[in-house]
Amino acid sequence: MRILIVEDNADDRRLLKYNLVYHGNEVIEASDGLEGLEKAKTHKPDLIISDALMPRMDGFQFLRAVRQDESIKKIPFIFYSAVYTGHDEARLAISLGADEFIIKPKEPNEFWDEINSTLEVLSLKREKPVTAELLEEHKEFLEKYSQIVAAKLEEKVRELETAKKEIFAVQQRLQYLLSYAPAVIFSMEVEPPYDITFISENAAAQTGYDALYFVENRNFWADNIHPENSDRILKEFAQLFEKGQTVFECRFRRKDGTYIWLRDDARLVRDDNGKPMEIVVSSIEITERKTAEEETQKKMEELEKFYEASIGRELKMKELKHEIEKLKHEIERLTAELEKYKK
Repeated sequence: MRILIVEDNADDRRLLKYNLVYHGNEVIEASDGLEGLEKAKTHKPDLIISDALMPRMDGFQFLRAVRQDESIKKIPFIFYSAVYTGHDEARLAISLGADEFIIKPKEPNEFWDEINSTLEVLSLKREKPVTAELLEEHKEFLEKYSQIVAAKLEEKVRELETAKKEIFAVQQRLQYLLSYAPAVIFSMEVEPPYDITFISENAAAQTGYDALYFVENRNFWADNIHPENSDRILKEFAQLFEKGQTVFECRFRRKDGTYIWLRDDARLVRDDNGKPMEIVVSSIEITERKTAEEETQKKMEELEKFYEASIGRELKMKELKHEIEKLKHEIERLTAELEKYKK
């Protein structure tokens, strides 16, 4: 069965879609009555499920438009919505030609059972005309409902303002945590020269540059990688697009001109279609570790040279001992010859 869902709340729409798809239905989505009307005409669904309170065109206006259009007027129409005026919405919906009004929220199985029950009843009864008397009877309520819609929209605006403040508070908290974290977090574009689009504030402590400087100056990241590391980093980025993640170490020039070692863990973020969207990198300074590694390497090289020198001396001692033994044997031979001569 092809079902058109008309719901302005994305989360509610997604949950409803999952439920309907789970029961083997094809689902078409719309976010308000205007979009729903367009998709109803285009796709001719077997059933329409709509919310009542929506922007641009609410559910009741949408229902009236459906029932006045010859091409879609016979499509079963079910409201799935919360109520704000007792059960007047449900009575109004039925009088305008809705086949059922299911009050939110419902458990998924319970909701599906009600849908099936409604469709079974519809298959047994004739089409119910929407009379002028019924429309006149509810004219006052339609006007009242418009006021309710306006009030609810104002309430939603207030909710959005509250949500924005909460989001801002979360962002501030997140920025605080990022600023004092040991790693610098930044995001980059997916095309060369991989411009930085965001970087945490603690970049200033690591590099000497303000975070804003990274974002405002194109090529900044690529231009400050040590020349000896730049070619290798480009190869590492090629692996990033193949594997989705790569880790590399490089030298980065600080504002004071000195170089520090960084260990960058880069991950590729893709959209739902698999298209690369951005690169997110976690960067920590490893200068002390690299310095210790270099010192250790130098000591190892010195030890190897000493070992090689020791081996060389040992070989020379063996050769000298061998020559001494040969000389000793020669002396003994000459002594023996001399003794024979004396006799």
